[in-house]
Amino acid sequence: MRDSLEQICKGLGDRVVFDPIHGGESAGRYIFESSLNNKLLVMKKDGATYSEIDELLLIDNLPVLFEIKLSIYKGRRGNVTQINPGKRGVKHAMNVSRINFMLNPIKSYFQSRCGYVLVVYPEQITSRSPLQAEFINQGGILRPFYTDRETYRKIEIPRIKQEYSI
Repeated sequence: MRDSLEQICKGLGDRVVFDPIHGGESAGRYIFESSLNNKLLVMKKDGATYSEIDELLLIDNLPVLFEIKLSIYKGRRGNVTQINPGKRGVKHAMNVSRINFMLNPIKSYFQSRCGYVLVVYPEQITSRSPLQAEFINQGGILRPFYTDRETYRKIEIPRIKQEYSI
């Protein structure tokens, strides 16, 4: 996601700040640490992991959390039937309590409101979803991943593995 955000923000100059919170900083009952995979971990003061942030940018002084959810729920016959209802799925990520859970440490740090962008497979976005409509009406931004699930699994993952010798 980081590469895509850097490309999108290329011409915006100092209007966009990547990694506005650095490891070792704290706010209220939260401590922010960098993980091995360069994600920002939010810890409680007692040392327990609170959450992991996919990407955080400061855009025109507004902290914006980007979360990517590429999970699919399959029905009994193996066909994709809905967005994943599980704890780590897209449906859960659009839940108001989950959004507040993710944004509270960031709000505490910046003492301001925050933006929330959820990136999902294009086929997961539907105008018929009341949950997605509510998410957008509440100010959330729902954006499609750059490719569909099938292409990503069959073409992109093997290409990435080859390119990075994984």
